[in-house]
Amino acid sequence: MVTKTTEPDEPPISETPIKDFINSCRTTGTQKAYRTGIILFLTHVYGEQRTGKQGKATDIIKATQEDYPKYETLAVRYLREKRNHTQDVINYIQTFRMAKAPSMTIKIRQTAIRQFLQHYEITFSDVDRKKITRILPQKAYTETNFDFITVEKLQNILPLLNVSMKALILTLACSGARIHELLNLKKGDLHIEERPYHFFIRYESAETRRAYVTEEAREALKVWLLARDAYANELSGVSGTKFHKNKKSDDRVFPFSDSTVYDRWEAVLIKAGYFRKDAKTKRNTMSIHRLRAFFRRTIGKIIDNDRAELLMGHTDAYGNTYRDVPEEDLAEAYAQCEEALTIQSNRRIEHDLRAQGVALKEQTNELIDLRARLQQLMAENQELKHAQAQAPAPDTIKVLQDRLTSLENLLKAVATSQKIEQQNEKGFWSGKAGDTIVVESDIQSVGIGAEGRIVTKGGKTRKYKIQ
Repeated sequence: MVTKTTEPDEPPISETPIKDFINSCRTTGTQKAYRTGIILFLTHVYGEQRTGKQGKATDIIKATQEDYPKYETLAVRYLREKRNHTQDVINYIQTFRMAKAPSMTIKIRQTAIRQFLQHYEITFSDVDRKKITRILPQKAYTETNFDFITVEKLQNILPLLNVSMKALILTLACSGARIHELLNLKKGDLHIEERPYHFFIRYESAETRRAYVTEEAREALKVWLLARDAYANELSGVSGTKFHKNKKSDDRVFPFSDSTVYDRWEAVLIKAGYFRKDAKTKRNTMSIHRLRAFFRRTIGKIIDNDRAELLMGHTDAYGNTYRDVPEEDLAEAYAQCEEALTIQSNRRIEHDLRAQGVALKEQTNELIDLRARLQQLMAENQELKHAQAQAPAPDTIKVLQDRLTSLENLLKAVATSQKIEQQNEKGFWSGKAGDTIVVESDIQSVGIGAEGRIVTKGGKTRKYKIQ
């Protein structure tokens, strides 16, 4: 059961309920995701209203600035109508399930519409929440099989970019900033005149963090800033562009929308031969957000995890209380990573040559070790050959074994005989089995005579028992 705390005919809503709700969201990323979710929900209920073009990476038709007022009107209508909101949400989710949409996408879409309705005091009972939860994916996870962005791929992409996109892509790749953080960057927050080159990212919570850039990105930013004002002024009178409405007064470093950036990035991926859609999610497998993953993977090989996470702008459950690092230490850590984050300049060449030198040295050391091991094996092989040469021939061993067997048999025959002749002077003995005899001989010298006699050759006195 859905409840509403106000009268249906007099809801406390303005003429722009979507905008009001979006402005209450904390981050730009959440605002964008929730706006998309609400627009898709209203499209599901009332039919298609969007006039934008279909995205390259997905099959979703984009809503334009001109479409927003129409959806605001539909939102007012929906909030005022007497509807079964629970069933609307369930049907909305089912359309994504039937289309086999990614589980994470379904979760975000339903969260957006539920948060929107709750913002206007439309709540769901426990029973209704269970109904909705029952049709949601049991586990939401990333399903797109993403491709990695590498230095080699970026080296192939950069020549295809104009000055604005080159500055943007290089800055994203070397700073770890999110796309919306960079698109909201103001010129006054950019500090690239002296080292360490950096810019400040400002959040709506009044918090700020510092992000660093390489010498290469700094040069690209300087080139773009020289052309930026003329670029914005030239387009200020052009209708239908996706730039900020007040282009002349827009003080952002990159005065264009995220959809413009996405379109340009996908276009250059197609030209470079890197564009690919995931077979299941239909998403761009090398989206511009993968530049942030490139940054994390690169610095993670050089510095410790805590500093890498801080440079990424991540905050742990304790607000980074236990991994607080002075800013100068972070700047020093970034300096250690700068060569690896450089894509095309001389520092990249120096870094690659140094890396090749290290690899060559390791290979040389490995060859030296292998050569020493080979020499050792050759010496051991010679020793084995020498030992084999000194060993008796197989036929000699066979003769000795046969003789030993004959002697053992003869000894048994002598031991079991009733009488053995005795001749003390010459070492002959007589007796029967079980008798104890004293032999004046060393144990090693006792032998068997040719006629079954026990022969001694002198030595210490020993006692032997005839068996």
